[in-house]
Amino acid sequence: MAAPDPEAVGAQFAVLTQSADTIDLYRRQRPGGDLRDLLADLITDHRFIFPAIGLAERLHARGRPAFLYEFTWAPTGSPWGACHCIELPFVFGNRAAWDAPMLAGMDEAEYSALSATMMAAWTSFARGGTPVVPDLPWLPYDTAQRQVMQFGTRVGAVGDLGAPHRRAVSTIAY
Repeated sequence: MAAPDPEAVGAQFAVLTQSADTIDLYRRQRPGGDLRDLLADLITDHRFIFPAIGLAERLHARGRPAFLYEFTWAPTGSPWGACHCIELPFVFGNRAAWDAPMLAGMDEAEYSALSATMMAAWTSFARGGTPVVPDLPWLPYDTAQRQVMQFGTRVGAVGDLGAPHRRAVSTIAY
């Protein structure tokens, strides 16, 4: 992944989006991003974001609540960014149990504050079926608003995670 082959990246875009040209949309969404960034965005969309949105939409259609979140925190300068499963030490409040390179350089005060917020949300969800973030509404996902809670240096509701790609990659079935 340090220096992905441009032809292989183009082929991956063609397979997942039915058009190698979709890489241009991803470039517009991440100015200055290299091929590694664009490929990571593509894989993130297809392995995590699109399936999560699809499940939330199916639940919403059946009158069942779904609460989506996006975890965007990463230590400054981390080559991994907000990678898969990086939120687990925050959710469980057990930072000391995680000897993971993607957490290197973590600010402990920042960790403690974000972890406390996430633990409160997950605990309230486990107790009553609704996650509560202190002083912030976390509404169930619906197909009109498409709101998602973001946890990172900023905590709060954000808009549709799939919006830019939803419009350009209309052949993807969520």
